[in-house]
Amino acid sequence: EVYKRIEIENSTTANIYNSLGLVTEEPERQIEYFMKALEIYSKIRVENSNTVNVYSNLVLHSNTPEKKKFCRKALELYNELEVKSEVVAKLYKHLGDLEDSPELKHESYKKAVGLYQLLDTENEHVADIHYLLCTQKEPEHYTA
Repeated sequence: EVYKRIEIENSTTANIYNSLGLVTEEPERQIEYFMKALEIYSKIRVENSNTVNVYSNLVLHSNTPEKKKFCRKALELYNELEVKSEVVAKLYKHLGDLEDSPELKHESYKKAVGLYQLLDTENEHVADIHYLLCTQKEPEHYTA
């Protein structure tokens, strides 16, 4: 409220909007807060790990109709920043779920599995992706 009243828009206010998006229960408000954070980052020409967190939050924590676009943008920024993490693997899995083309689905799922393997992570997410790959191409190479 104070930042709004004194009309300051900087990375701190963008971070506040991102945090509000994470804690609000209302789906419409959640998207509104995340979008406001992106709007501020755009105005102040900032594209960094904070920005990519907002894109990730839009994909992982909201039901925005533009989920595929935001997922691609988050992955693009994570790749530029050379980030290898479970969040990135989850985004590849989400992108696979959102893709229409079986080839693009398969490619995204393979990237997710490859990243989980690189991180030496085995959990239910990895098993789910292996299962999805089993039901598509090359079932002999994947075991859930």
